[in-house]
Amino acid sequence: MSQEVSFPRLREVVAEAGALVRGAAGRARVVEENPASGGEMHPTTDLDRETDDLLYRRLREAFERPDEVAYLTEERADDPVRLRREHVLIVDPIDGTRSVLRGLPEATVSVGLWRRGEMVWACVLNPFTGEEFLAERGGGAWMGGRRIRVSGTDAVSGADLVMSRTEHETGRLQWLAGRAAYRPVGSIAYKMCLVAAGRADGTFTPGRRHEWDIAAATLIVEEAGGRVTDGDGKAIRFNAADLEVRGLAVSNGVLHAALLDLIEKSPWR
Repeated sequence: MSQEVSFPRLREVVAEAGALVRGAAGRARVVEENPASGGEMHPTTDLDRETDDLLYRRLREAFERPDEVAYLTEERADDPVRLRREHVLIVDPIDGTRSVLRGLPEATVSVGLWRRGEMVWACVLNPFTGEEFLAERGGGAWMGGRRIRVSGTDAVSGADLVMSRTEHETGRLQWLAGRAAYRPVGSIAYKMCLVAAGRADGTFTPGRRHEWDIAAATLIVEEAGGRVTDGDGKAIRFNAADLEVRGLAVSNGVLHAALLDLIEKSPWR
């Protein structure tokens, strides 16, 4: 029996979560370093957990049979039952927690729906700027009621790359000097959506990411005409047994080979 889901209801819940993050950002407190995301430099706050609790309770209300929907998130232990479910919500309640703690408007609430082998719906919301990025498989990518498309930039020498603020501040991007110009931005999901909207041309990292970081934004980039792969140029399969993605390249498509070449040259590969 097919499972009915209300995409408008999912979108409403993401907006609720965004309002919570925006209103409570000033009181967020670190409770631990997140071991699921590598520990050091990846803090978990009480607000991450509070937002995740809201999303866990409310998102499943959009489904005809909520108990049959699995939930994969950074903030909860992985439940292998998801591998046998037809519907899995892949959620990062706050992608860019360090930005929230520093008062930078570079964090997102990220929610994607995986159904029978593929991502089918996605919403990434920056609660501080009000930017909402949406995509439905086969229906394009949208922001603020208008359809978005990736850029047509075809050379790294003239590209606007958005790179990890953490990698920038820890000196891990110094090797790019003379190879590519970039600007640091927090939240990988936000960077990916900037690429989808044509407001940046690409982003990449030789480092590891997790499904919840990129699942929703991957669909948004692809529906906007861009390309997302791991660091070896392979397509990313979501709701996998191994949640780590080894390297990440996100581009307008035209620049993809060049970004993969930069990943290969990285001393952090």
